[in-house]
Amino acid sequence: MKCEKCGTIAMPEDQFCGACGAPLLRAQPATLDTMIHLTAATQASLNTAYLHYRLGMVYYKQGKLKEAIESWKHTLDVDPNHQEAETMLSRATLEVQITPED
Repeated sequence: MKCEKCGTIAMPEDQFCGACGAPLLRAQPATLDTMIHLTAATQASLNTAYLHYRLGMVYYKQGKLKEAIESWKHTLDVDPNHQEAETMLSRATLEVQITPED
């Protein structure tokens, strides 16, 4: 699935575009199954920027900001020019800084 606004590739369960924030059509909530598959793929030496970015998006949507941040850092290790990862890393880092810890 692609974002109709900016053309960024999105996962079927995405509700919003990770790059521009536009709502996506036919979106479904992120599933545990998706997270398991993406985690397994990254651990199977398929360490592409895309897989780490997508795993970060799944973590982010589940409110797991620290895990999302780590995934996006891995994305940028593989592809330092990955704009979406850079944007989401900045956003999540700011959210962690302004969210009081329990």
